[in-house]
Amino acid sequence: MISVAQIRVLTSCITLLTFGVPIVEATADLGTISCTTASSLGTDYVNSWGKSFIGEDPSGRYVAQYMYWHDNSRLAWFKANSDSTWELDTYFYNYGDQLGSAYGTAPTGFWDTDLPLPYVDTQESDGPNEKEVTIGSAYAKILISQHVYYYTTHMLRGPANKGLVKIQAQRGRLYPSWCDPSRYAYCSFGCSTSSNFKVVPFSSRYYAPGCRQYWWQWWDTLDQPCS
Repeated sequence: MISVAQIRVLTSCITLLTFGVPIVEATADLGTISCTTASSLGTDYVNSWGKSFIGEDPSGRYVAQYMYWHDNSRLAWFKANSDSTWELDTYFYNYGDQLGSAYGTAPTGFWDTDLPLPYVDTQESDGPNEKEVTIGSAYAKILISQHVYYYTTHMLRGPANKGLVKIQAQRGRLYPSWCDPSRYAYCSFGCSTSSNFKVVPFSSRYYAPGCRQYWWQWWDTLDQPCS
């Protein structure tokens, strides 16, 4: 268990600058599914806090994501939907404009997580401009509060040695519910895009390699470089 004192950080207002360069972000997801209504601010499924590490070790480039829900109310949508799924998606900017290309392109090799019924997410319906590297959970109903979950995976090296990153929270459903475990990545469908919250948008200027932490509708809603 992690204490509030370990997570809570008092911060002043942070202004996110775009430095005059327009930042493009995808506005629609393919392969979505209808879902029951959730909070308009995502406070019944989006993690309260998170921390992201992206870098390189002797085995290659990697992503490590940590996530925490501070009480049961933040998991209410998952508890109410037995077929609920969860993804904290890591996207690498790959539009090839003046803001650059992707630091990583796809999961590969070693991965690990303590998320329930995990799967390596497929890129089958993704476009080329935002490269997704994600480990999801096919049984989000049993996620618990007051526990720091994690996933880590190595990934294929992208063309850039430094690249923008976006982190997005996504709820979804497993369909069909009897999906074979080897196919979880293909049976997990995200809810409508309006349900997907960018907890760290590209406009925050989170560059890989690097570290970022964020809070969502808890003490505040903000993201900042790791201290």
